[in-house]
Amino acid sequence: MFENVVGHKKQLTEISNVLNWFDRNQELLKRGIKTPKGMILYGPPGNGKTLIIKEIIENTKANVIVINGDSDNVLDETQKAFEEAKRVGHSIIVIDELDLLLNDDARLRRILQDNIDGVNANDDLLILAATNNMLDIPDAILRSGRLDKCIKIDYLNSNELLGLLQDLMKKYELEFSDDYDEELLKDLIGGRTTSCTDILALVNDLVLRYNEKIITMDMVENSIEIIINAIKKESDEQFYQVAIHEAGHAIMLNRFSEYFKICQIRIDGPSGKCSAAEVKEKNFYSFPKMIADIKISMAGVLATKIILNTGCNGCEKDLQRARNYAYNMFNANGYKGCYLTLPDLGSGRRKETFIKRRKMERKIESFLKKCENDAIKYIKRNKNKVINLANELMIKKKMNNKEIISILN
Repeated sequence: MFENVVGHKKQLTEISNVLNWFDRNQELLKRGIKTPKGMILYGPPGNGKTLIIKEIIENTKANVIVINGDSDNVLDETQKAFEEAKRVGHSIIVIDELDLLLNDDARLRRILQDNIDGVNANDDLLILAATNNMLDIPDAILRSGRLDKCIKIDYLNSNELLGLLQDLMKKYELEFSDDYDEELLKDLIGGRTTSCTDILALVNDLVLRYNEKIITMDMVENSIEIIINAIKKESDEQFYQVAIHEAGHAIMLNRFSEYFKICQIRIDGPSGKCSAAEVKEKNFYSFPKMIADIKISMAGVLATKIILNTGCNGCEKDLQRARNYAYNMFNANGYKGCYLTLPDLGSGRRKETFIKRRKMERKIESFLKKCENDAIKYIKRNKNKVINLANELMIKKKMNNKEIISILN
C-alpha cells in the first residue's frame, strides 16, 4: 500500500497502524481494547490527502462507502451510509472535503455527529475523512470518542520534492542534461508553500513548453519562474489576506478588553483563527457587550476591505454571527416583529405580516450599518497597527496574548 505516495513516511506509518487496528478490531475488542472510530487527514491542498485515500480504497479488503458531498440529498445519503456500514460490517466510510460538508448544512453536522456517537466497537466501522481547513471542523467532531485521530499531511521537504520530480520525469520519459545540479534544483523547488501538485504542474509545463526529452537547468528555472513562483505569489497574497482578517478581529477585541481577552491568533495556510476568552461570566451578555461582539465579528472582513481593498473568503460565518446577535438583541428588547419570531409567509397570509417583517428587517439593517460604520472608523484610525500585527503573524504563524498586545498597545 502507498507505493504511489511520495514522502510522508511518519504519517503513512500512523495511517497504516490505524488500518491495521481496524482489520484486527474484533480480536482487539475481545481483549478490551477500543480502536479509533475514525481519522482525519488534514493539511494544505495538493499534498496527497486524496491520493492516500484512493490508495486505501484500492487496497483495503473492507467494504467502502463514499459520502458524496455534491449529492442532491446528502442528508439521506449520510444516514444510509452509516446504516449500511453497520449492516454489512467491517466497513470504511469515506468523506472527502469534510469542512465543506459540515459548513453546508447545520442539520448535516447533527446527523454526522449523532451517527458517530452511535458507532459501537461491535459495529466494526471506520470513518476516514479529509479536509484542507482543520480550523473549520467543529471541536465537537474532534473530541475524544469521535474523529480524534488527526494526521497532518503537510508540504514535503526539498529532498521529497526532488524525489517526486524525478519520479515524474521518468513517467514522462524525460532526462536531465549534463548541466544537472541537484543542490541547485532542491533550492529552486524547495520552500514552505511548494506542493506536490506544483511539481506536477512544473513537469507538465516542461513537456508542453519545450517538447524535448532532454531537460536543461535553464528550462527548469524558466518553468519554475512561470509556474511555481506564480503559485507561491498567489499563495502568499492569500495568506496575507487571512493575516489581515485575523488582525482585524484582534484589534477590535483589544478595543473591548473589558469584555474579552485575546488568547491567540494564528494562520494555517488559507485558514486562520482568532480566539478569545470572556472576561465576565460566560453567557452573560449585556447590551454593550452584544454590540461589542457584533463589531468584533465584522472586523475581519472590514479590515480586509479597508487595507487590501478586496473581499475575503470564508467570512460568511463572521457576518452571520453579527446578524444573529443583532436579531437576538431586538428580540430581547421586546421587538417581537423580528422575522425569527414571525411565521413563514405563505398563501393566504395577511398583508401586514409581510409589512411588519420588512419594517423590523429595515430597523435591524440600519442598526448593523451603524455598527459597521463605527468599526470602519476604528480600523481606519488603527490601520498601521493592523498591518504591523498581520506582518508579524505572517512570520510567526501563531501569536499569543503578550505578543499581540505588545504590537497593539
